[in-house]
Amino acid sequence: MRLRTLIKRIEEEEFSFPIGFLSLFSIILCRNIFESAFEGSQILGFSPISSRSFYMMFIHFPLFYISIFLWVLLVFILLTKENWIKISKALLIGMGVIIIAPIIDIIVSKGSGYELTYLKGFGEFTEIHKFFDFTRDLLQASWGQRVEILLVLTGGFLYVLIKTKNFFKSFFASIIIYLIIFLHGVLPNTIARIPSYLGFNKLHFRTIITDGILPIDSQNYAVIFSVSIILAGFLICWKSRKELIRKIFNFKSPLIIIPLCFGILYGIFLIFPYYQFIFYSPISYLIFLLAILSFIFANRATITSGNSSEFKILITVSIFFSIALGPVFLFLIAVFFLFKKFLTTRWLVVVPCFLAGFSLIYQGDTFKTIIPINKTSLEIKGRKLAGWSYFLNADYKKALNQYLKLYAINKEDEIQLRLGQSYLNLGYIDKGIETLEKIREPGYETILSLGQAYTQKGEHKRAIKIYKKAIEENLEPAEFYIKIARIAARKGLEEEMALAIEKSLLYGNPAYKIYQIKGDYYLGKGDKKRALGMYNKALNYNSRCTSALAGIGIIYYSQGNLPRAREQFLKALRFEPGNEAIYNNLGAIYLITKSYEKAEQLFKKSIKKNPNQTEAYYNLGLLYEKMGRIEEALEMFNNVLKVNPSYAPARRKIEELKE
Repeated sequence: MRLRTLIKRIEEEEFSFPIGFLSLFSIILCRNIFESAFEGSQILGFSPISSRSFYMMFIHFPLFYISIFLWVLLVFILLTKENWIKISKALLIGMGVIIIAPIIDIIVSKGSGYELTYLKGFGEFTEIHKFFDFTRDLLQASWGQRVEILLVLTGGFLYVLIKTKNFFKSFFASIIIYLIIFLHGVLPNTIARIPSYLGFNKLHFRTIITDGILPIDSQNYAVIFSVSIILAGFLICWKSRKELIRKIFNFKSPLIIIPLCFGILYGIFLIFPYYQFIFYSPISYLIFLLAILSFIFANRATITSGNSSEFKILITVSIFFSIALGPVFLFLIAVFFLFKKFLTTRWLVVVPCFLAGFSLIYQGDTFKTIIPINKTSLEIKGRKLAGWSYFLNADYKKALNQYLKLYAINKEDEIQLRLGQSYLNLGYIDKGIETLEKIREPGYETILSLGQAYTQKGEHKRAIKIYKKAIEENLEPAEFYIKIARIAARKGLEEEMALAIEKSLLYGNPAYKIYQIKGDYYLGKGDKKRALGMYNKALNYNSRCTSALAGIGIIYYSQGNLPRAREQFLKALRFEPGNEAIYNNLGAIYLITKSYEKAEQLFKKSIKKNPNQTEAYYNLGLLYEKMGRIEEALEMFNNVLKVNPSYAPARRKIEELKE
């Protein structure tokens, strides 16, 4: 009875749309800030001045939760038949539960946090029952999220039960809400996989979701959830206010839509000789659709009273959707609004409409490529997009070809970085290092690539030196202190390791990373007992610590316990499927057990993921030697020396085989 009275009081509260929207936005922002600040591994990061962080914190995640809010609102409207404004007030209070998740996660993970990703695709639908199996740790859901979602389902059940007194409807509401949450988790990758579902495998789905005409991943996600919001909003209005639908979704605006579409087509025409993938990505079509709808909303706002809720809603969604589509698009839609609202010469709106369509393709290069047309800028933009698509698709030869052509006309840091990374990924380690060293202002990615390249060459002192230089410039010191500590641990440099660990703790590095590094140190010293203790401590703080799992696997391997070693490596691989070292370790087990075909596949997979390593090449050489394929064995040992000329075991093997 008290709960019903409380809900009724909430539903009868008087507040405007701006207050309600700002409350919802604040709840979402608080959750994201908590998740970023509390999470020890700092996967999100919180730096509003960084474009990636800005889109993630202020556009991508808010649109994700607003979309869920509207779809749950629609479910409640359909099941309870209540007034949608009343329901939205109760639901707004209920959304406060999302703040709980990051707090639970930081407690459960003992400060480590969780690295989570979107579900891989709609094919995981058959796996959703595992969410309710609390005996297992789910890779793509944290414990805080599981508690959060259960509270949401419970709240949905109780709300519908109080309103309808119908248990069937209440259970049905919980099921549908759970499916809504699941579908939002699976939506980005499902949309990106549409070409592969249709049998078209030109590009890997990661290329489609993380690249394209929008330069930042979170913009692509924001577009997807924006379209979801429009669909949910349309259905809510269709159920509750059909006259509003007829007003807003008015496509009888040729002065707006036609020049906008011409701008899009003109941009595609100019970029197509360099970047043909624009039609392969389903997200491209969503971007074009969202652009058209954003202008329709802005157009409707110009003929709506500025004091009405309708005007405030239209302006709010236009701003959010326009930011998702890019700063230039936002500027041009604002120009359109001002022209339409205050100028008597209405045909002038054609100009910002056309330019806005063009800006979807060229983003920040819009004005220098169209006024006047700059062919060099057009080529740079097109080849950048094409090169990055090939790079993400692991087609490094084609990526290298694009970046070499780019480098001939523009030697900016970004192009040099991608060129150097392409060389590294093709196994040209010296050429890659030479290219990266030429970068005038090396950023995080440059330092990371150079440090890894030097480490793989066995030049650990140079790797440490470049990491220390980055730290002096206050460039990701938390990350690079850990890398220095890891190198020092594996080289047996206890004092340098201890100093780097001490410094890293000042930047909030989580305990599991420290114990994992100490485990590596003791393992290198041959103290397996202490190493095992450290790895277990790391796993106590973070059960998903791949390096600790792999370290335990190495201990079992050295003890001859191959089944237990294999079990640990497979567990580590589950959490980090792209880790080349683990594929190499598994291959070594199959090499010992004389499962040569499986071993060869794993070594080759390891090399494909990272061609600049010694271990997999060396092990593949040993495998070919055992199989009597001497020429291939020599080739592999020579590949080892190309990466690391000081690798003595490979040199000895070459001498033995040549005798």
